[in-house]
Amino acid sequence: MLDEHHLKIKLLNYCPDFLDYLCLQQASIISSSFTELKEDLNQLRMAFGTGPFQVAYYSEVNQEIHLSRNENYWRRKAFADKVIIKNVLDYGSRKNLLM
Repeated sequence: MLDEHHLKIKLLNYCPDFLDYLCLQQASIISSSFTELKEDLNQLRMAFGTGPFQVAYYSEVNQEIHLSRNENYWRRKAFADKVIIKNVLDYGSRKNLLM
């Protein structure tokens, strides 16, 4: 780690797919304080990262996730303040939610 915001990685061999590998969820860089939350399994199931949105609410029971705009996102801020994603299996119910 070079500093709080920069990381230097040295490879032993040439790897043309290395940047693709860094995009995988398993290669996510997380803070050490997050890993200390292991006793809270719900926290470990939640998404984390530095994208334009962050998880505000997650429910396996209701099968929905609420995302709020990440005010610390390093690029242009998201246009929407929040996004709600619901997993609705029934076609009729899904259609009614759009009306």
